[in-house]
Amino acid sequence: MEGKSACKWLPLEADPLLFAQYVNELGGPVAAAVEHGGETEKRHEGHEALLSFEDVLALESWAAEMVAHPTVAVLLLFPITEATEKGRREQDKQTAGQSLNNVWFTKQVSLSLPRRSLVYPPREETFWSTKERDTQRRNTHTPPALYKYT
Repeated sequence: MEGKSACKWLPLEADPLLFAQYVNELGGPVAAAVEHGGETEKRHEGHEALLSFEDVLALESWAAEMVAHPTVAVLLLFPITEATEKGRREQDKQTAGQSLNNVWFTKQVSLSLPRRSLVYPPREETFWSTKERDTQRRNTHTPPALYKYT
């Protein structure tokens, strides 16, 4: 797929504020106020289940104790460098021609996984407002706020 003009998303920067803005734009219940240009939008104020995003400094137990609880998910982002890409290409060469039995691949869009990882864990019904859930139940042809694209 590298030779073709494949769909590719921009890399996702490891920034909690950026994550909050992204989920807020999708209609998610973020805890912090999110700035849009010069104005600040406070969405989902007053709801019990609000999402917040934090940096995790390490994977040791002392760092885990610093993370707010309850924690819905941990998203690990690793930088893609020329060295990691070279290693991936070498591994692809070594496994080329090997039979892949019992493997199923979905349509893959390069660099889309971090965004999907942000959206799927908080997708539980408890994180979306009652009004939004009721609207979705009444009008099944309208996609949930999570899937509104502009």
